[in-house]
Amino acid sequence: MLAGLDRIDWTQVQQAFGHGGHLPAALRGLTSSDPDERTSAFWKIDNYVVVQGYLHPAAPVVVPFLIEIADASVHGQEEALDLLYEIHMGYSDAQPELSTQARAAVTRGTEVYFRLLEPASDRLVRAAAASLLAEVRPAGLVAPRLAALAVREPDPELRALFLMCAGDASEPDEAVGADIAPLLEAELMRAASPALARAAASALAFAVHEHTPEAAVRVMLDAMATEFPPAPPGLTWLWRTRSERPLLGLCRVGLAAVCAALPLMPTPREAHNVFEAALSIALPEERGFRHLCDRHEADGSFAREYRRLSEGQALAPPALEGDLGLVLRAALGCERLWQVHSNLLAMYGLPVARAELAALLT
Repeated sequence: MLAGLDRIDWTQVQQAFGHGGHLPAALRGLTSSDPDERTSAFWKIDNYVVVQGYLHPAAPVVVPFLIEIADASVHGQEEALDLLYEIHMGYSDAQPELSTQARAAVTRGTEVYFRLLEPASDRLVRAAAASLLAEVRPAGLVAPRLAALAVREPDPELRALFLMCAGDASEPDEAVGADIAPLLEAELMRAASPALARAAASALAFAVHEHTPEAAVRVMLDAMATEFPPAPPGLTWLWRTRSERPLLGLCRVGLAAVCAALPLMPTPREAHNVFEAALSIALPEERGFRHLCDRHEADGSFAREYRRLSEGQALAPPALEGDLGLVLRAALGCERLWQVHSNLLAMYGLPVARAELAALLT
């Protein structure tokens, strides 16, 4: 295994901080039976070929070896799949073609990822493969297969994850979303736990958007108003960002569903998050501001940047009707929202004081 490593001149392969001469040893380290050695090897790849989502030329070069590890190694499959996920989701401002190359390279491992979904694989490996396939989405094949696997899966955490990944994978293809919707609705009706009900409801929202059944919308609204359950022991990474999933699902359903969640929020900060999501739907992006967080430069440095798209000119207040009127009236009725000090409204050219905003709407 990994015999092809020695056929590459790694001194000619650029990573974030120089040439990639250390990468062959790091890739071999991923297959170690020692978990500490695997962790060390992971970070010698993660912090060099992809750094906080920013790709470097070494990224597509290491992908075939990561696929080989995922397919053939006894150890390191989960680490390899996590790296493949990061590379597939990566970007490069300096070399945009890197993203295309990296995604194409990761997609070539599709059949390997499908094999790793089978019950014989380690549960964390299965979960990592499902998460990766939900992003790779080859030829509309992922959503039906993940939905079918979810129905047969006895592990409740994996069942929930497969449902959510099925919804993710179906979103770009309306026909696929419509095909799996009956199965997701059946899962919603027989869900044995709140977590499974939330997973099925969110998957439906990603699959059919504004056609999401009212029962699923109610489940997501109930989930928004309650504390998200703690991550299952040993599966904490599976639930990364899952606490935000009901809001993302409601955003797919439509603005009215998001506004309905606003008064249900138990804390001011959560209310602010929902309000921000509602504004992003109601107003075109160019009316607001761009937040480029951790923007990476060619030398590996990064800078956090906030700037108006209007190049610093004052924004004229938008018309307070239609969707925006719906959002602002919901905001005025949410007491917790006004306990947060925020310049969000100012970014859209709107008054930040509650009384002033109310006066504009009368």
